[in-house]
Amino acid sequence: MNYNKKDFVIGEKKRVFQSVKWTVFQAAANLPKIGKVFALPVSFLFSAGGSTEDQVSSNLSEAIPKALYMLFEQLEEQNPIPLFEMILQSVYTENGTRKVDVEKDFEDIGELVELVGLVLEQQYSSLLKGGALQRLFGVMAPLSQTQSA
Repeated sequence: MNYNKKDFVIGEKKRVFQSVKWTVFQAAANLPKIGKVFALPVSFLFSAGGSTEDQVSSNLSEAIPKALYMLFEQLEEQNPIPLFEMILQSVYTENGTRKVDVEKDFEDIGELVELVGLVLEQQYSSLLKGGALQRLFGVMAPLSQTQSA
C-alpha cells in the first residue's frame, strides 16, 4: 500500500480522485497561503465554546454564520481559483493518469469544496492531531512575553 496516495470518492456518481501527499516542503510552502484564508474563521469557531452542551450548541449556532462570513470575506479579498488550484495540484482522476480538471470533473461547487476539504485534511491533519501547533504556540507565547518585558 502506498501511504503517499489516497483515494477519495466524490459526488452522487461516486467518481474516484487520487490525491498524492505533498512533501514536507510543499506543505510548508503552501501553509501560509492556506492559513491566511482559514485561520480566522476556524479560530472563531474554536472560541465559541461554553461550559455546558447547550451553551456550546447555542454559541456554535451563532458562530457558524459569522465564521462563514469571515471565510467568504477572505476568499473575496483574493481570487479563490489559484488557492483551489494549489490545493488540487496533486490530485488525479482516471486511475491516477490525468490531473483533475475542475471545469470537466465536477458537477457542482459542492463536489469541489468536498474534495478540497478532504485534500486539506490529508495534507495537514498531522498538525492538528499531533498537537504540533499547540506545542509551537506554547513555546512562542512565553517567548513573546519575554521580548516585551
